[in-house]
Formats: sequence, structure tokens, C-alpha cells
Amino acid sequence: MEKVSRRNFMKKAVAVSAGAGIASTVFSQKSSAEEKEASQEKFIFPKSFIFGAGTAAYQIEGAWNVDGKGESIWDRWTHMQGNTKYNADVACDHYNRWKEDVAIMKQLNLDCYRFSISWPRVMPDGKGKINQKGLDFYKKLTDELLNNGIKPAITLFHWDTPQKLQDLGGWANRDIVDWFADYANIMFKALGDRVPIWTTHNEPWVFTIAGHTYGKQAPGLKDLPTALLTTHNALLAHGKAVQAYRASGSKGKMGITLSTSWNLPSDEKNENDIKAANLIRRSHIEWFSDPIYKGAYPEDVWKKYADAGIPMPEIKPGDMSLIQSPIDFLGLNFYGPNVVKHEDDNYWPYGVRFLNERSDLGSNMWKADELTRMLLFISDRYNKPEMMITENGYNGADTDFVDRNNKIQDVIRKEYTYQHIKAVYDAIQQGVNMSAYLHWSFIDNFEWGTWSRMGLVYRDYANNNRIIKESGYWYANIIKDKCLLF
Repeated sequence: MEKVSRRNFMKKAVAVSAGAGIASTVFSQKSSAEEKEASQEKFIFPKSFIFGAGTAAYQIEGAWNVDGKGESIWDRWTHMQGNTKYNADVACDHYNRWKEDVAIMKQLNLDCYRFSISWPRVMPDGKGKINQKGLDFYKKLTDELLNNGIKPAITLFHWDTPQKLQDLGGWANRDIVDWFADYANIMFKALGDRVPIWTTHNEPWVFTIAGHTYGKQAPGLKDLPTALLTTHNALLAHGKAVQAYRASGSKGKMGITLSTSWNLPSDEKNENDIKAANLIRRSHIEWFSDPIYKGAYPEDVWKKYADAGIPMPEIKPGDMSLIQSPIDFLGLNFYGPNVVKHEDDNYWPYGVRFLNERSDLGSNMWKADELTRMLLFISDRYNKPEMMITENGYNGADTDFVDRNNKIQDVIRKEYTYQHIKAVYDAIQQGVNMSAYLHWSFIDNFEWGTWSRMGLVYRDYANNNRIIKESGYWYANIIKDKCLLF
């Protein structure tokens, strides 16, 4: 089916979703010709391809101070007046409802469930004493997943630094490299024989640059030199954890997940806008991937910082070889492209301004084809590494609601997800080594300051009850048949 017909359908769906009649009205907008066309649109994935969904500990677990768990920087941040409207003290109550959640995952036919470990739940002080109750929680969750035929995929760090370590400098303290490796070793010893997929960090740009430069999320600092120092220490910690994983004798795969600031120039014919888009991409993606795969930071980005008078991290002998410790796959989180425009030096230090939209950006919805383009670029740059989409999803905060039949007809999420899975399929057809697509998220969760509707499962904010959305049932059929069919 041509994209134009899908696009026209979605324009109608978006318009209708603002009213109360989405369940009965949206599908009536489709012509019989479109329905016939959609029924013939099939894309078959390899049997080995993994479809799944993900969450993060702080975003769903709750139980922030029970059973010996220590305080994280996000506990501290959300409890400080004026930082956020909400906190995740209870969140989805997954700490108490994990069996129910795994049963729902089985209903969704998930091949894989990606979740993170709360470092302060396992080690309240971030180092030293182990909290056995916290460790046992992850052991029970892992075993329940395996008993239901679901592959566990563990992220060691998804932003919730132990507050006790932050008091010692956190990621700006080079000692955290060893602290993180010690924590990783504990997890490998406990679960290395059962967990086939591991990542060290989720989106290091976010917890280093964003968390230490803009003052809008934990730990709430506004100091770019410190932020750049944390990037280097985070990469060193990643490398040391990879080496620890190899030494542990575990037989699974080890990687890292990066956020992907894939940028489009505001004017594709303007050389300065093109350079601006490339610079931001390299400061966001390649600042982390180049050291891992090439053993060096992007020279132009380093020079941009240095020329702006920013003190740069000290690179000691052996640092880059440690960071370059071989990984098995690269995880990528993708939600859509940014549009950027070259500006003067008032936009320090990059000279770049982000725009809300380009004049033609809405002409084919979310520009999911940019995902294919990005995957091809990264594949070519690093000699065809194995890659996974570890996050991709749509926030239906304004459109997801329970209708009179107790259903959530989230057609926009289905369309968004369809387009992006199709983009992954297109990349595979062009030779990109893709092994997984993991939807974000499994359940509506706490989105770092507010509540989101990104889940395949609806969460009632009043009582934490769960309802599988229509997108969840649709996704379950994709997983069952390894076939993308709208």
C-alpha cells in the first residue's frame, strides 16, 4: 500500500482522536479499497528476530524506600520542591505486581523484556554492602520471565545513580569506574548464567550531558565541563563492565544503548544548516559510539568545545583501549528526527538552534524513513555491527483513553509503530544487521517528572490497574507470526 493512503487515513484518525468517538469513527474513515490494500501488506522478519518491550526500574517499580533500598538521585530530585510535579514513589507498583506484569507480557507474546536494575536497590550505598532482598527481587523476576518463555534483557544503569555516590561526586568522580564494575560483577554473578542480553548504560548522553548541563533533571547541575568529564567516566565504566562480563564467563551478549539525536537541516540546500545538523549528531551519537568503535572522540566536536574555552577531560594512558573493549551489539533508542538551523554564537557552544518543525516535516507523519537512513549510516560507519532498536514508541497522553467497551483504541500508536518497524525491515533488506525491535514501553509509566501514555498496556492512575491496549493485541500478532501486517 502506498504511504499516501496510510497518511490520509492517519490525518483522519488524528482529527477524530480529539473527540470521544475514536473507537467507532476512525475505522469508518477507511475505504474498502484501503482495507483491501492494507490486508495485502506483509513484511516477514527472520525467525530469529526478537520483538519485545522495555521499561526502567525507576519508572515502574515504586517501593522507593522499602526492603533496604537506598536513595537514588531521582528519589532526591523528585522529592525536592519545585523540580517535578510528581514522583515515582509508587509508580506502577511493579515491585509488588511483577507476577501480574509477567503474565501480561506472556499475553503479548513478548520474545524479550528489557528492564533495568536499580543500583541502589541492590547496593544502597552504591558500593560495599549488598542488599539481598533487592537482589532477590531481580532473581525472582528473571526466573519468572524464563518460566514464561520470555528472554530477560538487563540494563545495568538507567539513570538512577545511588545518592550516596552522588554525594561523592557521582559520575564526575573517576572512582565510579571501579564502583560500577563492582556492581556489574555482582549482577553477573547473580544472573549471568540466565540472562542472554545485557547493556551497560542506557542513553549516556542524557545522564551525563543533559543531567549536568541544563539543570532540568537529576542531578540538576549546570556545568558543561563537569558534563564532559562525566561522559568520559561513563565510557570508562562501560568498558570496565564489558571486561568484567567477559571475565565472568557469561555466554550472553553485551552492549550499550545510545540515544539518537538524528538531525535534519532546516534548509537542505543551506551548507551551514547541513554542517549544524552533522555537528549536533556527532556531539550526541558519535561522541559515544566513536570512542567505542574507533578509539577516539570526534575531532571536530572536541575542537568545538576546546575553542569555546571549555576544560576538556583528561585522557590517561590506556583509557581509550578500555573504552574500546569489544561489544556484541549496539542498542539505539529512536523516536524521531530533530530539525536544526545554524545560528550565531548566541547559541553557545554549538551555534545551532532546534526548530519545532520543518515546513514539510509533517508531510509524511513522523518521517520514520529517517530511522532506516540512520541505521544505514551507523552500519556503514562501524562495519556492520549487530544493532537493536532498544526503544521506540509513541506517547498517547492526549489520545489514549478507555472507551465505553473498556478498550483503548490507540490507532495512532499502531500507525507510528507500524511505520518504524517497517523502517527496521527496510534496513534489514539493505544489509543492516538488525537483531531486535523493543517497543517503549511495556506499560504507561513515570516519564522522569510526569506520567506518560507510551505503553502497550494502559495504567489506571487511580488504582494502578492494567488494561492491554489495542496496539498491544496488534503487536502480539506481529510477534506470533514474525510478520508486520497492519
